[in-house]
This record gives sequence, C-alpha cells and structure tokens, in this order.
Amino acid sequence: MGIKEEIYDFCVKQNRALTARDVVEALYPGKTQPYVNSYITTLVYEHKLVRDDTVKPYKIRVPFEGENVVAKKYSKDIRQSTIKKKGMREDICRPCKEEAEKYLLGWNKLDNYVMQEKALDKLFFYTYPNNKDIEDILVKVSTLNDFYSTNIFSAYAVAKHIWELNIDERLEVGDESLVNDIALINFNGKTKNFYSFATKYCSHHRPYDYAIYDSYVDKVLKYFRNIDRFAEFEDEELKNYSKFHKVLKEFQKFYNLEIYDLKLLDRYLWQLGKDKFQKKYK
Repeated sequence: MGIKEEIYDFCVKQNRALTARDVVEALYPGKTQPYVNSYITTLVYEHKLVRDDTVKPYKIRVPFEGENVVAKKYSKDIRQSTIKKKGMREDICRPCKEEAEKYLLGWNKLDNYVMQEKALDKLFFYTYPNNKDIEDILVKVSTLNDFYSTNIFSAYAVAKHIWELNIDERLEVGDESLVNDIALINFNGKTKNFYSFATKYCSHHRPYDYAIYDSYVDKVLKYFRNIDRFAEFEDEELKNYSKFHKVLKEFQKFYNLEIYDLKLLDRYLWQLGKDKFQKKYK
C-alpha cells in the first residue's frame, strides 16, 4: 500500500474531519506535515477527500454518501472579468488555492521529475547529508548539475568552494546569506555567479527553509508584480536571495497561499512558469 492509499484508508477508518498534522502524527511520527501535503492534494483532486479551507489549519474528510464533490475551477467568464489591468493575460489565472492544487496534481504525474526528486532526497538526506568531505560534496554538485542542467562547467571547483565555506552550521540555522556566498565563485580571476545552482544546493539540504530560484519562477513573480503589485522589487533584486525569499513570502500572504510550504510553492510556480512563459526557439 502506497502513502496515498494509506492516508485515504486512515481517513475512511477515522470517519471524521482531520488536519494534516493528525495524519502525520498517526501514520508517520517524526515526519513533518509537508510529507503528506502533496498526497492529500492528489486525493482531493481525485474527489476521494474533501478539504475545508475555511478553517486554519485546513481539515480533510471523506465525502458524505451522495455528496457532489467537484474540484473548483475558474470559469472562462470569471477569468475574463478579472482582466482589467494592462498586460494581464487571458490564459493566466490569478494565484489561488485551486490553481496551486491543479499544478501540484500535475507535478505528481511527472514521473521523471518525481523520481529525480526522490533520488536527490536520498542523496542529500541520507547518503551525504553533511558537507565535511569534498568527495561527498562533489557527488552532490555533479548530480544537481546533471539533473537540473545548471551549467556548472567545473564541478570540482564548485565543490571545493563549498567545502572551504564550511556550510553545515549555516544551513542548520537557515542563514540566507549563504546562498549568495555559494553562488559567487572565482575562476582564474573572474567571478562567476551560479545563483540558481546555489539556491538548489541549499534547498535540497533544507527544503522548507530555502526556496529555489530559476527563470520560470522569476518570470511568474515579475508578471504578478506588474499586474497586482503584491510586492515592490526591481527585476535584478530577485538575484539577491534575502530579497527573493522576502518576495516569495509576500506572494504567499497576498494570494492566501500560506498553507503551502516553500517546496510546494516552488513546484506550483515552476510549472506555471513553464506552462505560460516557455522559451521560444527559432
């Protein structure tokens, strides 16, 4: 029985409204709530569970007999009625829980990315959780570079740079300045900025403390800044990790998406960006 099936079976047996924490503590003691969030989201979109977001923390339950359970969607008329501001696109819905869950459900169907993330979790959490040995760091740098195509042209030089920074204690406390320290590397007198890679390296050690930056997330944040003014920032400020992290928090709060941790938020934003802001090649 898989995790999703275990959660559903538990909810059926309990026959009452439960929080995600109730599920974690009963089935997976020692795990944090994000461990079950994506599975709950899938069950909700499969209409096997109903989620009540009018209470905090949200609660889930098995549908009543005969209850008509339909996942909420924006109708075309509603979406078009919101198009009031210059630059707003018809094909992009404003961020909301329904939109986030739609993309999170889509993530669970991307077998290559799901398995890739599981492999990275095993590597970063269990096989090489620390950064004391340069050999361990080199394996992690090379794997991230391969999976994410981060264009690290000298994995050894990057690994040596991370090893010299002695990062474990800073990771443990969620030191935001660490990302930019990892990103800036000197190659033969020239400084390279591997910012996106640095966010990924930190995030895969501490996924609920560090957010991932990439070009798709960048485009989504700038688009909704221009439309809704959810935060004030210059384009280049997203390359400063402390500012980027703050902007994400403001995005969560403005669109009432605070129930999603940084990992889930990244999956939503990345897929939205990939879907709506795909690069066009000649």
